[in-house]
Order: sequence, then C-alpha cells, then structure tokens
Amino acid sequence: MRLFEQLNLSAEQSQRIQAIQEQSRTGSEGLHQQLQQAHEKLRELMATNTSADQLRQQHQQVQNLKQQLDNRRFESMLAVREVLTSQQRAQLAQLEQEHRGRGPGPGFGPRP
Repeated sequence: MRLFEQLNLSAEQSQRIQAIQEQSRTGSEGLHQQLQQAHEKLRELMATNTSADQLRQQHQQVQNLKQQLDNRRFESMLAVREVLTSQQRAQLAQLEQEHRGRGPGPGFGPRP
C-alpha cells in the first residue's frame, strides 16, 4: 500500500484497494498453508527411499499451488488496476520500476 500512498488516491479508491487486498490475503491464506505443507512433505520425501515418480508428483503439486497463488495475485492486480485512473496506472508503474531498481515488470503492489 506504500506505493499507493504516492498516487493521490481518493478516499473511495483507497477503500476499494484496501478491500481488494484484504480479500486477496484472506483468499490466499489456505493456499499458502497448503504450499508450506507440500514443501515440507517434499523435503521429507527427499530424505527417504521414495521413488523419483512420487517425488515428481509432489514437486508438481508444489508447482501447481505456486501457480494458483500467482494467478490470485494477478487477478488482484487486475482488480486494483480497474480502480486506478490511467494516469495513476502510469505513475504506479514508474514507482514500481524505481522501487525495484529494474525495468518495468508485471504487477502492482507488494508481493507476499
């Protein structure tokens, strides 16, 4: 939200963005927990005589959960984008570029 503070958002925009971010956090909590458990299981399996196929399956589960989280972040970014004016979008992209110290990249806002 720190970058958003520099965009001169209206009160309504701030409220809508906060609601989007809270909904995103709440909706992702379960996936974060599943991802942590899947990572832990993979680490445990690596220390055993588990077959390579089973390890691949567990790795794929980890990758699927990461993709689901990334998709949620993207959808949240799109929702926030709809709240901003075109000028605010351009300003936010510039702020993110400066914040990251690299070229423009996809996404708005902080990453969990």
